[in-house]
Amino acid sequence: MEPLQILREEPISRLGELPLSTVSPEQTMRDAVAVMRDARRGCVLICRYKMPVGVVTERDVLKRLGASQSLDVPVSAVSTGEVWAVKRSDSLAHAISMMTSHQCRHLPVVGERGEAVGILSVRRIVRALVELFPTAIYNLPPVTLPIRKEREGA
Repeated sequence: MEPLQILREEPISRLGELPLSTVSPEQTMRDAVAVMRDARRGCVLICRYKMPVGVVTERDVLKRLGASQSLDVPVSAVSTGEVWAVKRSDSLAHAISMMTSHQCRHLPVVGERGEAVGILSVRRIVRALVELFPTAIYNLPPVTLPIRKEREGA
């Protein structure tokens, strides 16, 4: 079977349990950072009544919060406004397409009623690609860069 066809047919549920780290919209950025640190994740899902209403990532903390702002602001003030989600029954190709078109590295995974059940990351998709196509990936030739004769910079 062709690789693209496999990606179109393999559901996200094939990846098994996906991590889920959440905070409520009323919690502070300090709480969100602590959850990300403790869970060793690059993002946290903001949920109200188990429904995703936002996402806060490491990049949001660095870009939107700034060094002069306090971590005691609500996560809703810093989070990504729109939430694009995928269902466990969606294909890996669909998830990759969503991440590409919305330029995001994390997608909430929702159940049939829209409740959050996990977070899909680019890292997890890459791991799935290695599992699906080990021979093709492990047999890629190394990429060698030319050696520069002069120093870079100054």
